[in-house]
Amino acid sequence: MAAIPYMPLYIADYMADAAHLSTIEHGAYLLLLMTYWQRGEALPDDDRKLAKICRMGPREWTKAKPAICEFFQVGCNKWVHKRVEIELANVRAKSLQKRKAGLARAEQMNSARSANAQRSDTDTDTVVTLAKASDAEASPDKVFWDSAKAYLGKSKAGMIGKWCRDHGQAEVAKAITEAQIARAVDPVPYIERTLRNHKQRDEESVTHGFIA
Repeated sequence: MAAIPYMPLYIADYMADAAHLSTIEHGAYLLLLMTYWQRGEALPDDDRKLAKICRMGPREWTKAKPAICEFFQVGCNKWVHKRVEIELANVRAKSLQKRKAGLARAEQMNSARSANAQRSDTDTDTVVTLAKASDAEASPDKVFWDSAKAYLGKSKAGMIGKWCRDHGQAEVAKAITEAQIARAVDPVPYIERTLRNHKQRDEESVTHGFIA
């Protein structure tokens, strides 16, 4: 998903956990949390990259690291923060629910219009098929494809597949969500531009030593 412009910070919880940190350690810890949130993924277990995120030199980072790393689960080359992961999951779930609700409403409106058009041309009864409750239990892959084709049209399935091959399904889902939130008049070029920008951002992050 796209970078979220706000991050929940529960002051009482933060101070209860991190009151023992020094001023410099507070700054480093908050910079790590904000980068984690902005990128929506765990931090790399790489001292050079972590030091850059904290705006620290190697010696400063070596001194601050022991106090800060105890807030993370370090393993598999990642620094995972349990609370941030929970909050990210909550935001993603709410975003998915809103997107599915919007697509369901659009599908119902399209179905109703189609049914009215068919009734005007023929004397036969037309059955309008609405989304079933079981759709909520569909696999994430099916939800993605159903939602993407409902938003862009079935004729764009080939284009969606190419985007997924070039950028990955997760990035395509993020770009489609951004287009929906922005209410893009012409979503295809908007999504392609978003995918290019995300790719360029990731390449620049690698070049400048930030999270890859």
